Amino acid sequence: MRRWASSLVLKGRKSSGKAHSQPEAQEASHSMAESQRNDQHTDGYELMLKAMECNTTRLEALEQRISALEKIINGRFDALLEFLIERIPESLKLSASSAPLEIASPQEPDEKMLTQESKSKFHDMIGEQPTSHANNIISNHDFSRGLDTWHPNSCHAYVASRDSGLLKGITANSGGCYAVVTRRTQIWQGLEQDITGKVSVCSTYTVSAFVRVCGNLQQSTRVQATLKLEHADSPTSYLSVGSASVSEECWVKLEGSFSLPNLPKRVVFYLEGPPPGVDLLIDSVIVSSSSMTQIEDVKERCASEEDEGILKNPHFESGLNHWSGRGCKLVLHDSLEHRQVLPLNGNFFVSATYRSQTWNGIQQDITGKVKRKVAYEVTAVVRVYGAANADVHATL
Repeated sequence: MRRWASSLVLKGRKSSGKAHSQPEAQEASHSMAESQRNDQHTDGYELMLKAMECNTTRLEALEQRISALEKIINGRFDALLEFLIERIPESLKLSASSAPLEIASPQEPDEKMLTQESKSKFHDMIGEQPTSHANNIISNHDFSRGLDTWHPNSCHAYVASRDSGLLKGITANSGGCYAVVTRRTQIWQGLEQDITGKVSVCSTYTVSAFVRVCGNLQQSTRVQATLKLEHADSPTSYLSVGSASVSEECWVKLEGSFSLPNLPKRVVFYLEGPPPGVDLLIDSVIVSSSSMTQIEDVKERCASEEDEGILKNPHFESGLNHWSGRGCKLVLHDSLEHRQVLPLNGNFFVSATYRSQTWNGIQQDITGKVKRKVAYEVTAVVRVYGAANADVHATL
């Protein structure tokens, strides 16, 4: 600033008209040049300051935008987190004040901590479905592997699907494929599977299958699920475990259950029933047992694990041994009315005849065979003869 003021003084002096010496003129020239350089530096510094101010403004604007974006992102994350928390089962929710929130990949929760409803919700959240039919003892239950493990019983069978061709345009109830049992000449002919080694004593099994028929039918007909029980020291017996009234119109769910008092040498499950010449259609067969805990509980409470359970001679293979008539007469039969009435299980059945009172019937003494605080299941196959229908009671 001093040199710049000196330059002004020199200019003033020059304008006054006074003469100057050569050294003074050179010094004045150098002073003017240096003043110009200072002016250029000053201008550059000012430009740099303006540029820095501009950049600062831009940085502030950018920071404001980043801050706004962060708020948006955080807001959306909070909303998403709230959305997810609302869908977490109650048994899995944590209080924010009791434990830190950790975000990790979904893992299966402890089975003991969840109810069945919570399990279903959890699987829905992570896009999985609970394992279905985990206790199904039927192999290839949906015929996805063709007729693997299945065998037609003295008839013919094949699997129908959209790829291989449908029977008269009938689609599977499950959406996949179904078995067609055809060329049937007897009512008992159907589709069977050996389940020996898959069933146990004192376990309860539920049976379900979607069935349908196709053929020359004027009305509905019955389809039955049956167990063929082959014993080592007694004749083969048959046990009906479920039935349903079916038609050509739609798929019908056949349901039933069974429990074996003793374990036969061989157990075969099969479906039968429509009249000869009518095709039997089968889709998704399930025979499932109780959970292992329930099975152990039943085993502990099972009254007896002897060959015939509590009742002796339940199929009358030994005639009328252990049985007596209660105010009436008992007669052993292998058939009635020229074989129109046949035993459902085994080779014989008993009729209680010459009855004059409603309490007249068949009885067996089970004194000493029952225990306190034990639940007993009673099953019997009965029918009446000589009347259209009547109530039949099992009584102690």
